Amino acid sequence: MALETIVCKLGKLEARVLLTGVITETLGHPHKAVRHTALKALLNNALDQNSLGQHTDTISRFILDAGVQGGDGWACFLGLGVMCKLEPAALSEF
Repeated sequence: MALETIVCKLGKLEARVLLTGVITETLGHPHKAVRHTALKALLNNALDQNSLGQHTDTISRFILDAGVQGGDGWACFLGLGVMCKLEPAALSEF
């Protein structure tokens, strides 16, 4: 819940550099629960569609890495749920 609040507040403040750091660090965290919490925060409307779209590449890379490494299918599922919230134009390069 605290991570979701942080992501939401950074998104509202349009603190893109800080938000990018939070998303990148939490999705790359070695502990699975932290990765899942970050994805749930993104999935549960913590960011508007425009703010979320700015992190499409980070989320896409995470899903690809998780899929290649295997063992974290739930993270891939949550990540795909986040991607489904994006405009098709944001996904065109992926």
